[in-house]
Amino acid sequence: MSTTATATSLRSSSLMAVLLLASLFVTLGAAKSAKESPPSACADELVRFSPCLSYVASPPNNLSDLPASKCCDAFSSSGESGRAVCLCYLVQDPPMLGFPVTVARVLSLSSFCRRRNSTAASTSLQSLCSGS
Repeated sequence: MSTTATATSLRSSSLMAVLLLASLFVTLGAAKSAKESPPSACADELVRFSPCLSYVASPPNNLSDLPASKCCDAFSSSGESGRAVCLCYLVQDPPMLGFPVTVARVLSLSSFCRRRNSTAASTSLQSLCSGS
């Protein structure tokens, strides 16, 4: 990858992270919609999820066909900490970050990112978010 391409990729990732943070604070601060807002405890979890944005963002912002290893680390950490339920807010309200995410890609992280903890691995994000 050329230096220019790497710099462009880093700028895109940085921009997406900034947009995520700004949107998250707006979403958490203004509970104007009828949908349930995520609890403030989920704010940090959703920020930690930012390495996944290049994979889960809807076109044209989806810059990757596969989740990066840092994404899988963040996703696995969510499962191990018991905060994967925070990711359900993205499934229930895909544009909550200020730009839409592809729900199918968010849900696919359960299969792409095998959790290190075998007990946590038995529950898919789809099952967790549907309440099953």
